[in-house]
Amino acid sequence: MTSLGLVTLVVVSILAAAPTPARAATEAAPPGDEKPTPTIKSCHICDEEAAATPTPPTRSFCSECGADATPVATRATTSGGYLQPTPAAGEAIVHAAMFWMPGCPACEETLQHVLPALKAEYGLQLDLVLIEVATQEEVDQLFALAGELGIPSERTGVPFLIVGERVLVGPILIGSELPVLIEHYLDQGGVDLPEMPILTSALSRATPFDPGLSAADSLTDARPQGFTLAVIVLVVMMAVLLYALASLRSPHLPVPQGRWVDRIVPWLALIGLLAAAYLAYVETQSVEAFCGPVGECNAVQSSSYSRLFGVLPVGVLGALGYLLLLAAWAVERRGIGPAAVWAGLAGFGIALAGTIFSLYLTFLEPFIIRAVCLWCLTSSVTITLLLLLTLKVPRAWRVRHARLRR
Repeated sequence: MTSLGLVTLVVVSILAAAPTPARAATEAAPPGDEKPTPTIKSCHICDEEAAATPTPPTRSFCSECGADATPVATRATTSGGYLQPTPAAGEAIVHAAMFWMPGCPACEETLQHVLPALKAEYGLQLDLVLIEVATQEEVDQLFALAGELGIPSERTGVPFLIVGERVLVGPILIGSELPVLIEHYLDQGGVDLPEMPILTSALSRATPFDPGLSAADSLTDARPQGFTLAVIVLVVMMAVLLYALASLRSPHLPVPQGRWVDRIVPWLALIGLLAAAYLAYVETQSVEAFCGPVGECNAVQSSSYSRLFGVLPVGVLGALGYLLLLAAWAVERRGIGPAAVWAGLAGFGIALAGTIFSLYLTFLEPFIIRAVCLWCLTSSVTITLLLLLTLKVPRAWRVRHARLRR
Protein backbone atom coordinates (compact mmCIF):
# COMPACT_ATOMS: atom_id res chain seq x y z
CA MET A 1 0.00 0.00 0.00
CA THR A 2 1.36 3.44 -0.87
CA SER A 3 1.99 6.21 1.63
CA LEU A 4 -0.98 8.12 0.16
CA GLY A 5 -3.24 5.16 0.96
CA LEU A 6 -1.97 5.00 4.56
CA VAL A 7 -2.53 8.72 5.09
CA THR A 8 -6.01 8.46 3.57
CA LEU A 9 -6.99 5.58 5.87
CA VAL A 10 -5.85 7.57 8.91
CA VAL A 11 -7.83 10.63 7.82
CA VAL A 12 -10.93 8.49 7.16
CA SER A 13 -10.68 6.91 10.61
CA ILE A 14 -10.45 10.32 12.29
CA LEU A 15 -13.24 11.96 10.31
CA ALA A 16 -15.59 8.97 10.57
CA ALA A 17 -16.15 9.68 14.29
CA ALA A 18 -18.14 12.88 13.76
CA PRO A 19 -20.18 14.36 10.91
CA THR A 20 -18.70 17.32 9.13
CA PRO A 21 -20.66 20.42 8.01
CA ALA A 22 -20.44 19.23 4.44
CA ARG A 23 -21.98 15.90 5.40
CA ALA A 24 -24.79 17.57 7.33
CA ALA A 25 -25.55 19.81 4.39
CA THR A 26 -25.65 16.82 2.10
CA GLU A 27 -28.06 14.96 4.36
CA ALA A 28 -30.33 18.01 4.61
CA ALA A 29 -30.62 18.51 0.88
CA PRO A 30 -33.82 17.25 -0.76
CA PRO A 31 -33.28 13.94 -2.57
CA GLY A 32 -34.56 15.32 -5.83
CA ASP A 33 -32.28 18.37 -5.99
CA GLU A 34 -29.58 18.38 -8.57
CA LYS A 35 -26.22 20.11 -8.42
CA PRO A 36 -26.15 23.23 -10.59
CA THR A 37 -22.82 22.41 -12.24
CA PRO A 38 -21.39 19.32 -13.97
CA THR A 39 -19.52 17.04 -11.62
CA ILE A 40 -16.66 14.56 -11.78
CA LYS A 41 -16.39 11.72 -9.30
CA SER A 42 -12.81 11.90 -8.20
CA CYS A 43 -12.61 10.78 -4.58
CA HIS A 44 -11.94 7.06 -4.49
CA ILE A 45 -12.56 6.84 -0.73
CA CYS A 46 -16.05 8.26 -0.15
CA ASP A 47 -17.14 8.81 -3.76
CA GLU A 48 -18.04 12.46 -3.07
CA GLU A 49 -18.39 14.45 -6.25
CA ALA A 50 -16.07 17.41 -6.80
CA ALA A 51 -17.46 20.16 -9.01
CA ALA A 52 -15.61 20.67 -12.25
CA THR A 53 -14.65 24.22 -13.18
CA PRO A 54 -13.28 25.57 -16.44
CA THR A 55 -9.93 26.18 -14.72
CA PRO A 56 -9.62 23.59 -11.96
CA PRO A 57 -7.42 24.40 -8.97
CA THR A 58 -3.97 22.88 -8.66
CA ARG A 59 -5.15 20.77 -5.74
CA SER A 60 -8.55 20.24 -4.06
CA PHE A 61 -9.49 17.79 -1.36
CA CYS A 62 -12.58 15.81 -0.53
CA SER A 63 -14.48 17.53 2.32
CA GLU A 64 -15.73 14.15 3.55
CA CYS A 65 -12.51 12.21 3.93
CA GLY A 66 -9.73 14.61 3.07
CA ALA A 67 -8.58 12.60 0.07
CA ASP A 68 -7.27 14.26 -3.09
CA ALA A 69 -10.33 15.35 -5.09
CA THR A 70 -8.59 17.12 -7.96
CA PRO A 71 -10.21 16.15 -11.29
CA VAL A 72 -8.22 13.21 -12.60
CA ALA A 73 -7.88 14.73 -16.03
CA THR A 74 -5.61 17.39 -14.55
CA ARG A 75 -3.89 15.34 -11.86
CA ALA A 76 -0.53 13.57 -11.98
CA THR A 77 0.13 10.39 -10.04
CA THR A 78 3.41 9.54 -8.44
CA SER A 79 4.67 5.96 -8.16
CA GLY A 80 8.16 4.98 -7.16
CA GLY A 81 9.80 8.28 -7.99
CA TYR A 82 8.48 9.02 -11.49
CA LEU A 83 5.69 11.43 -12.47
CA GLN A 84 3.17 10.33 -15.08
CA PRO A 85 0.00 12.11 -16.31
CA THR A 86 -3.28 10.33 -15.66
CA PRO A 87 -5.97 9.79 -18.34
CA ALA A 88 -9.40 11.34 -18.07
CA ALA A 89 -11.87 10.02 -15.53
CA GLY A 90 -13.18 6.54 -16.21
CA GLU A 91 -10.37 5.51 -18.56
CA ALA A 92 -8.50 2.32 -17.77
CA ILE A 93 -4.74 2.42 -17.39
CA VAL A 94 -2.23 -0.33 -18.07
CA HIS A 95 0.94 0.17 -16.03
CA ALA A 96 4.14 -1.46 -17.31
CA ALA A 97 7.84 -1.23 -16.49
CA MET A 98 10.76 -2.23 -18.69
CA PHE A 99 14.33 -2.84 -17.55
CA TRP A 100 16.92 -1.90 -20.16
CA MET A 101 20.69 -1.58 -20.44
CA PRO A 102 22.85 0.95 -22.33
CA GLY A 103 24.61 -0.57 -25.32
CA CYS A 104 22.08 -3.40 -25.62
CA PRO A 105 21.02 -3.79 -29.30
CA ALA A 106 17.80 -5.60 -28.32
CA CYS A 107 16.93 -2.73 -25.98
CA GLU A 108 17.55 -0.15 -28.68
CA GLU A 109 15.37 -2.15 -31.09
CA THR A 110 12.54 -2.23 -28.55
CA LEU A 111 12.85 1.44 -27.58
CA GLN A 112 13.03 2.74 -31.13
CA HIS A 113 10.83 0.39 -33.17
CA VAL A 114 8.42 -1.45 -30.85
CA LEU A 115 7.28 0.81 -28.04
CA PRO A 116 6.72 4.14 -29.88
CA ALA A 117 3.86 2.72 -31.97
CA LEU A 118 2.15 1.29 -28.89
CA LYS A 119 2.53 4.52 -26.97
CA ALA A 120 1.12 6.47 -29.92
CA GLU A 121 -1.87 4.13 -30.14
CA TYR A 122 -2.83 3.99 -26.46
CA GLY A 123 -1.55 7.36 -25.26
CA LEU A 124 -2.09 7.99 -21.55
CA GLN A 125 -3.82 4.65 -21.13
CA LEU A 126 -0.38 3.02 -21.37
CA ASP A 127 1.77 4.11 -18.43
CA LEU A 128 5.19 2.77 -19.44
CA VAL A 129 8.32 3.52 -17.41
CA LEU A 130 11.93 2.57 -18.09
CA ILE A 131 14.40 1.33 -15.49
CA GLU A 132 18.06 1.47 -16.48
CA VAL A 133 20.36 -1.37 -15.42
CA ALA A 134 23.90 -0.01 -15.23
CA THR A 135 25.72 -1.30 -12.14
CA GLN A 136 26.35 -4.80 -10.85
CA GLU A 137 24.00 -4.08 -7.95
CA GLU A 138 21.22 -3.24 -10.40
CA VAL A 139 21.95 -6.41 -12.38
CA ASP A 140 21.67 -8.47 -9.19
CA GLN A 141 18.43 -6.65 -8.38
CA LEU A 142 16.99 -7.61 -11.77
CA PHE A 143 17.91 -11.28 -11.29
CA ALA A 144 16.39 -11.25 -7.80
CA LEU A 145 13.17 -9.73 -9.18
CA ALA A 146 13.07 -12.28 -11.99
CA GLY A 147 13.44 -15.06 -9.43
CA GLU A 148 10.47 -13.77 -7.43
CA LEU A 149 8.46 -13.61 -10.66
CA GLY A 150 9.33 -17.22 -11.47
CA ILE A 151 11.71 -16.47 -14.33
CA PRO A 152 14.86 -18.67 -14.25
CA SER A 153 18.24 -16.94 -14.48
CA GLU A 154 19.01 -18.47 -17.88
CA ARG A 155 15.89 -16.78 -19.30
CA THR A 156 16.53 -13.43 -17.62
CA GLY A 157 17.83 -10.66 -19.85
CA VAL A 158 17.09 -7.20 -21.16
CA PRO A 159 14.79 -5.79 -22.32
CA PHE A 160 12.75 -7.20 -19.40
CA LEU A 161 9.17 -5.89 -19.39
CA ILE A 162 6.62 -6.41 -16.61
CA VAL A 163 2.92 -5.86 -17.30
CA GLY A 164 0.34 -7.22 -14.89
CA GLU A 165 1.26 -10.79 -14.05
CA ARG A 166 3.24 -11.31 -17.24
CA VAL A 167 6.95 -10.89 -18.00
CA LEU A 168 8.13 -10.36 -21.57
CA VAL A 169 11.83 -10.68 -22.41
CA GLY A 170 13.24 -9.56 -25.75
CA PRO A 171 11.96 -7.33 -28.57
CA ILE A 172 10.19 -10.16 -30.43
CA LEU A 173 8.11 -11.25 -27.45
CA ILE A 174 7.39 -7.66 -26.43
CA GLY A 175 6.34 -6.69 -29.95
CA SER A 176 4.06 -9.70 -30.41
CA GLU A 177 2.46 -10.13 -26.98
CA LEU A 178 2.38 -6.67 -25.40
CA PRO A 179 -0.40 -5.30 -27.68
CA VAL A 180 -2.57 -8.32 -26.86
CA LEU A 181 -1.93 -7.91 -23.13
CA ILE A 182 -2.72 -4.18 -23.25
CA GLU A 183 -6.10 -4.88 -24.86
CA HIS A 184 -6.77 -7.66 -22.38
CA TYR A 185 -6.02 -5.53 -19.33
CA LEU A 186 -7.90 -2.51 -20.71
CA ASP A 187 -10.99 -4.70 -21.08
CA GLN A 188 -10.56 -5.64 -17.42
CA GLY A 189 -10.39 -1.99 -16.33
CA GLY A 190 -6.61 -1.62 -16.30
CA VAL A 191 -3.83 -3.19 -14.30
CA ASP A 192 -1.20 -1.98 -11.84
CA LEU A 193 2.37 -3.16 -11.45
CA PRO A 194 2.85 -6.00 -8.95
CA GLU A 195 3.38 -4.88 -5.36
CA MET A 196 6.88 -6.22 -4.75
CA PRO A 197 9.55 -4.59 -2.57
CA ILE A 198 12.29 -5.16 -5.15
CA LEU A 199 10.21 -3.65 -7.93
CA THR A 200 9.25 -0.70 -5.74
CA SER A 201 12.92 -0.06 -5.06
CA ALA A 202 13.76 -0.24 -8.77
CA LEU A 203 10.95 2.19 -9.62
CA SER A 204 12.71 4.89 -7.58
CA ARG A 205 15.04 5.40 -10.56
CA ALA A 206 12.41 4.93 -13.28
CA THR A 207 11.76 7.45 -16.04
CA PRO A 208 8.60 7.72 -18.20
CA PHE A 209 8.99 6.45 -21.75
CA ASP A 210 9.02 9.31 -24.25
CA PRO A 211 8.50 8.11 -27.84
CA GLY A 212 9.36 11.57 -29.15
CA LEU A 213 13.02 11.11 -28.25
CA SER A 214 15.41 8.35 -29.20
CA ALA A 215 16.80 6.18 -26.43
CA ALA A 216 20.21 7.74 -26.77
CA ASP A 217 18.81 11.29 -26.56
CA SER A 218 16.32 10.88 -23.75
CA LEU A 219 18.06 8.33 -21.54
CA THR A 220 21.78 8.68 -22.04
CA ASP A 221 22.17 12.22 -23.24
CA ALA A 222 24.85 13.29 -20.78
CA ARG A 223 28.44 12.34 -21.48
CA PRO A 224 29.58 9.53 -19.20
CA GLN A 225 32.27 10.09 -16.62
CA GLY A 226 35.67 9.60 -18.22
CA PHE A 227 34.38 10.44 -21.71
CA THR A 228 37.27 12.78 -22.55
CA LEU A 229 39.87 10.30 -21.33
CA ALA A 230 38.33 7.50 -23.40
CA VAL A 231 38.30 9.69 -26.51
CA ILE A 232 41.97 10.64 -26.01
CA VAL A 233 42.93 6.98 -25.65
CA LEU A 234 40.88 6.18 -28.75
CA VAL A 235 42.68 8.83 -30.82
CA VAL A 236 46.12 7.71 -29.64
CA MET A 237 45.32 4.07 -30.41
CA MET A 238 44.14 4.98 -33.89
CA ALA A 239 47.31 7.02 -34.54
CA VAL A 240 49.60 4.20 -33.36
CA LEU A 241 47.71 1.63 -35.41
CA LEU A 242 47.95 3.73 -38.57
CA TYR A 243 51.65 4.35 -37.95
CA ALA A 244 52.25 0.63 -37.42
CA LEU A 245 50.56 -0.27 -40.69
CA ALA A 246 52.47 2.48 -42.50
CA SER A 247 55.78 1.28 -41.07
CA LEU A 248 55.18 -2.16 -42.56
CA ARG A 249 55.12 -0.62 -46.01
CA SER A 250 57.75 2.05 -45.55
CA PRO A 251 61.17 0.96 -44.18
CA HIS A 252 62.20 4.59 -43.71
CA LEU A 253 59.81 5.24 -40.80
CA PRO A 254 61.60 4.94 -37.44
CA VAL A 255 60.55 2.22 -35.00
CA PRO A 256 61.62 1.63 -31.37
CA GLN A 257 64.75 -0.55 -31.22
CA GLY A 258 67.44 -1.48 -28.72
CA ARG A 259 67.84 -3.60 -25.62
CA TRP A 260 65.49 -1.39 -23.62
CA VAL A 261 62.67 -2.54 -25.89
CA ASP A 262 63.28 -6.20 -25.05
CA ARG A 263 63.37 -5.38 -21.35
CA ILE A 264 60.18 -3.32 -21.18
CA VAL A 265 57.98 -5.65 -23.27
CA PRO A 266 57.48 -8.33 -20.54
CA TRP A 267 56.67 -5.68 -17.92
CA LEU A 268 54.03 -4.10 -20.11
CA ALA A 269 52.60 -7.52 -20.91
CA LEU A 270 52.48 -8.28 -17.19
CA ILE A 271 50.57 -5.05 -16.48
CA GLY A 272 48.09 -5.90 -19.23
CA LEU A 273 47.77 -9.45 -17.90
CA LEU A 274 46.94 -8.21 -14.39
CA ALA A 275 44.28 -5.80 -15.71
CA ALA A 276 42.73 -8.46 -17.95
CA ALA A 277 42.85 -11.09 -15.22
CA TYR A 278 40.99 -8.78 -12.83
CA LEU A 279 38.32 -8.10 -15.46
CA ALA A 280 38.06 -11.83 -16.12
CA TYR A 281 37.54 -12.40 -12.39
CA VAL A 282 34.78 -9.76 -12.28
CA GLU A 283 33.05 -11.15 -15.37
CA THR A 284 33.18 -14.83 -14.41
CA GLN A 285 32.37 -14.42 -10.71
CA SER A 286 29.69 -11.72 -11.16
CA VAL A 287 31.20 -9.54 -8.44
CA GLU A 288 31.28 -5.76 -8.24
CA ALA A 289 34.54 -4.29 -9.48
CA PHE A 290 36.59 -1.54 -7.92
CA CYS A 291 36.35 1.16 -10.56
CA GLY A 292 38.63 3.85 -9.20
CA PRO A 293 38.14 7.61 -9.61
CA VAL A 294 37.16 7.57 -13.30
CA GLY A 295 34.31 5.86 -15.10
CA GLU A 296 31.85 3.11 -14.23
CA CYS A 297 33.49 -0.22 -15.02
CA ASN A 298 30.62 -2.26 -13.58
CA ALA A 299 28.29 -0.88 -16.26
CA VAL A 300 30.77 -1.93 -18.94
CA GLN A 301 31.31 -5.39 -17.47
CA SER A 302 27.57 -6.02 -17.16
CA SER A 303 26.83 -4.94 -20.74
CA SER A 304 26.20 -7.37 -23.59
CA TYR A 305 29.59 -6.47 -25.08
CA SER A 306 31.51 -7.94 -22.14
CA ARG A 307 31.32 -11.41 -23.75
CA LEU A 308 32.53 -12.34 -27.20
CA PHE A 309 29.64 -13.91 -29.16
CA GLY A 310 27.76 -13.87 -25.86
CA VAL A 311 29.91 -16.71 -24.51
CA LEU A 312 33.59 -15.90 -23.91
CA PRO A 313 34.27 -13.11 -21.39
CA VAL A 314 36.43 -10.41 -22.96
CA GLY A 315 38.63 -10.32 -19.87
CA VAL A 316 39.46 -14.01 -20.28
CA LEU A 317 40.27 -13.45 -23.94
CA GLY A 318 42.58 -10.56 -23.02
CA ALA A 319 44.37 -12.58 -20.35
CA LEU A 320 44.99 -15.41 -22.85
CA GLY A 321 46.35 -12.88 -25.34
CA TYR A 322 48.85 -11.45 -22.86
CA LEU A 323 49.95 -14.94 -21.80
CA LEU A 324 50.59 -15.88 -25.45
CA LEU A 325 52.48 -12.64 -25.98
CA LEU A 326 54.71 -13.35 -22.97
CA ALA A 327 55.36 -16.87 -24.28
CA ALA A 328 56.27 -15.49 -27.72
CA TRP A 329 58.65 -12.99 -26.14
CA ALA A 330 60.35 -15.74 -24.09
CA VAL A 331 60.82 -17.97 -27.14
CA GLU A 332 62.16 -15.06 -29.17
CA ARG A 333 64.67 -14.19 -26.44
CA ARG A 334 65.77 -17.75 -25.69
CA GLY A 335 65.26 -19.42 -29.04
CA ILE A 336 67.54 -19.58 -32.02
CA GLY A 337 67.02 -19.72 -35.76
CA PRO A 338 63.58 -19.80 -37.36
CA ALA A 339 61.84 -20.49 -34.02
CA ALA A 340 62.95 -17.14 -32.61
CA VAL A 341 61.95 -15.30 -35.77
CA TRP A 342 58.51 -16.87 -35.94
CA ALA A 343 57.95 -16.30 -32.22
CA GLY A 344 58.75 -12.61 -32.68
CA LEU A 345 56.34 -12.36 -35.59
CA ALA A 346 53.69 -14.14 -33.53
CA GLY A 347 54.13 -11.62 -30.73
CA PHE A 348 53.70 -8.75 -33.19
CA GLY A 349 50.60 -10.41 -34.66
CA ILE A 350 49.06 -10.84 -31.20
CA ALA A 351 49.75 -7.19 -30.37
CA LEU A 352 48.28 -6.06 -33.71
CA ALA A 353 45.11 -8.14 -33.32
CA GLY A 354 44.78 -7.08 -29.67
CA THR A 355 45.10 -3.40 -30.56
CA ILE A 356 42.46 -3.62 -33.27
CA PHE A 357 40.04 -5.44 -30.96
CA SER A 358 40.79 -3.05 -28.07
CA LEU A 359 40.19 -0.10 -30.40
CA TYR A 360 36.72 -1.49 -31.12
CA LEU A 361 35.99 -2.01 -27.41
CA THR A 362 37.29 1.44 -26.50
CA PHE A 363 34.96 2.98 -29.09
CA LEU A 364 31.98 1.15 -27.59
CA GLU A 365 32.52 2.53 -24.10
CA PRO A 366 31.88 6.28 -24.57
CA PHE A 367 29.60 6.12 -27.61
CA ILE A 368 27.54 2.91 -27.33
CA ILE A 369 27.68 1.57 -23.77
CA ARG A 370 27.87 5.14 -22.43
CA ALA A 371 30.17 4.10 -19.59
CA VAL A 372 33.95 4.07 -19.25
CA CYS A 373 36.05 1.34 -17.64
CA LEU A 374 39.46 2.42 -16.29
CA TRP A 375 40.70 -1.19 -16.25
CA CYS A 376 39.73 -1.56 -19.90
CA LEU A 377 41.50 1.66 -20.85
CA THR A 378 44.60 0.44 -19.02
CA SER A 379 44.60 -2.75 -21.07
CA SER A 380 43.99 -0.80 -24.29
CA VAL A 381 46.93 1.54 -23.66
CA THR A 382 49.16 -1.40 -22.72
CA ILE A 383 48.45 -3.45 -25.84
CA THR A 384 48.90 -0.35 -28.01
CA LEU A 385 52.35 0.29 -26.51
CA LEU A 386 53.24 -3.36 -27.07
CA LEU A 387 52.28 -3.00 -30.72
CA LEU A 388 54.61 -0.02 -31.01
CA LEU A 389 57.48 -1.88 -29.30
CA THR A 390 57.13 -5.02 -31.42
CA LEU A 391 57.33 -3.15 -34.74
CA LYS A 392 61.06 -3.92 -34.95
CA VAL A 393 60.32 -7.62 -35.50
CA PRO A 394 58.50 -7.39 -38.84
CA ARG A 395 60.89 -4.61 -39.87
CA ALA A 396 63.92 -6.89 -39.27
CA TRP A 397 62.18 -9.79 -40.99
CA ARG A 398 61.42 -7.68 -44.04
CA VAL A 399 64.98 -6.30 -44.25
CA ARG A 400 66.41 -9.82 -43.98
CA HIS A 401 64.24 -11.16 -46.78
CA ALA A 402 65.07 -8.16 -48.95
CA ARG A 403 68.75 -8.94 -48.58
CA LEU A 404 68.25 -12.61 -49.35
CA ARG A 405 66.43 -11.72 -52.56
CA ARG A 406 69.41 -9.66 -53.67
